[in-house]
Amino acid sequence: MEDKIIVEISYTDKDIRNAVFEVINRINSLWVLSVCAFFVLGLVLFITIKNGFSAYYNGLLIVFLIISLLFFAIYYIYPINRYIKVYKIWKVSTFIFTSENIEIIRDYAQSICKWTMFIKACELKRYFILVDINKSLTILPKSAFGDESDIEKFKNILASKMKLLK
Repeated sequence: MEDKIIVEISYTDKDIRNAVFEVINRINSLWVLSVCAFFVLGLVLFITIKNGFSAYYNGLLIVFLIISLLFFAIYYIYPINRYIKVYKIWKVSTFIFTSENIEIIRDYAQSICKWTMFIKACELKRYFILVDINKSLTILPKSAFGDESDIEKFKNILASKMKLLK
């Protein structure tokens, strides 16, 4: 008999925000750019203070602050808010995982996906993230799985279908 894992997920804004933030920082490694931007800002601020807040350094500081805020908005706030909107529409989702396919049941739709639709998976501390061919994320909180045996079965299915990043 085929292993079937049934996961019913009621998404919360906090789950989505935490999961997307972890994905941005772990998978995309944008945290490196954040550290570099804050290092440059700190350096410019230090030079500005050391040289008496001249107009040139004040202007330079303002430019770097604006660039940093734009970076933060584009790479953190916008994707997180976009995913929150999508998951609010989904409300409650039921996923049925088998070794052959994934069945997704929502109030307004039901679909069956082949595993080939997903190109990679990532296991985070509290979530599984599936990345599909369109680079969209499917967030699966570990707390939604029935027990540890379901999580292990799911990991085994993932490992047989694609590379599981940790």
